[in-house]
Amino acid sequence: MQEKYIILLALLLSPMAEVVDRWQAIDAPAKTLQLDITQNPETVYPYTVKGKYGFTSKEGVVVNPKYDYADSLREQMALVVLKAKWGFVNKTGNEVVQLTYEEAHSFSESLAAVSVNKKWGFIDPQGQKVVEFKYDYVGKFHDGLAPVKLKGKYGYINKKSMMVIPAKYDEAQNFSNGIALVGVEGMYGFIDKTGKQITAPKYDFAGDFKDGIAVVAKMDAETGMNKYGFINKTGKEITALKYDNALSFADGFALVTNEEGKFGFIDKTGKEVIALKYEYAASFSNGLAPVSINGKYGFIDRNGSQAIPIKYDEVSGFSEGLARVQSGGKYGFVNSQGREVVALKYTKADNFSEGLASVTVGGKLEGNVVVGGKSGHIDYNGKEVVSLKYEQTESFAEGLAVVKLNGKFGYVDCQGNEVIACKYQGAGAFNNGVAEVILSSGMSKKIDKEGKEN
Repeated sequence: MQEKYIILLALLLSPMAEVVDRWQAIDAPAKTLQLDITQNPETVYPYTVKGKYGFTSKEGVVVNPKYDYADSLREQMALVVLKAKWGFVNKTGNEVVQLTYEEAHSFSESLAAVSVNKKWGFIDPQGQKVVEFKYDYVGKFHDGLAPVKLKGKYGYINKKSMMVIPAKYDEAQNFSNGIALVGVEGMYGFIDKTGKQITAPKYDFAGDFKDGIAVVAKMDAETGMNKYGFINKTGKEITALKYDNALSFADGFALVTNEEGKFGFIDKTGKEVIALKYEYAASFSNGLAPVSINGKYGFIDRNGSQAIPIKYDEVSGFSEGLARVQSGGKYGFVNSQGREVVALKYTKADNFSEGLASVTVGGKLEGNVVVGGKSGHIDYNGKEVVSLKYEQTESFAEGLAVVKLNGKFGYVDCQGNEVIACKYQGAGAFNNGVAEVILSSGMSKKIDKEGKEN
């Protein structure tokens, strides 16, 4: 399980990258997508049926699926696409900005980037032009500034369309907390909102600032491989560029690896506070980090002490206070004190969700699927709540979980009651009161929590 961390530099994200596949049933002949709305507090969100997007809410369908793409609501507006034309709808589904644009980005700081005749500008929520359509490409407004590309170079404009930072960069990211990443001839550095260099473009890689510190790297001339280190917001290198890989800070520590492939942690001063001696490690969360040594896994605390014995064949991160562990091919759960609160006796187990975990006894684990086992759900104490009689069970979402019995899918509640009969060819998790199911005919339908088709 030892891994090499590869950190990718992502510039000017596409809105299409925000689609998350939430389909769960493995036997479904078709796939239905819904967008992840965990970061979206709105009550209206997009869903798809047979490749077309519409909008729904807990109260029901707002817009029937008709768009080729639809984004989540952002600043009360959602990006939609139909026949290669882009526009925006509001939370009632009205097309408040007509679908006339070649491309568009979601609203940010009350302005949206749109393209006309292959030139980019910005509009307000009423669809009125605010920034002239003259740029080759643009990013989004953050901290009052947006990156724009003009004649092959990037600079930054304000909301009055003034070029406040000259267009002289080959690459440029959106501002975040007063700092932006810029690139010149394949090298990267940072600037502030006045355009002043925090650090010159001298790094082969530069990541985002987290907790006031960013990962940076330069290529080693001898090996041709990057060496990683860290800088603060003044541009000062708080560590030498000496690590083979490095992750951003999390929970006060950053994970680093050396040329021997050993993992350890540094603090915000750059001090190696946990020695680089592990075969594998992941970032800290809630004061604990999973690690591996001599082929066994466990957890350490912020002092580097074993909080949970390094004796397992596999561990996962903590979910709802418990971590899944595996030894000798059997799964169970431990708490943050390392006590095995659920015995290691399951062929397969998923992390806890809504107080219950999907588990399987018997059968044979092939990949992520158990063949011939019986599945159900247990509580934090290991008590069986959903009877272990199903061919497949999924994690709970909004009080219901997908189950499979006699080759058909249905739903159970948190008390183990089969509230929607197992009669579908496929079934997805509930999201804001609705779920997609596949009928025996192969058609996709949306149902509510009573099993009624919408």
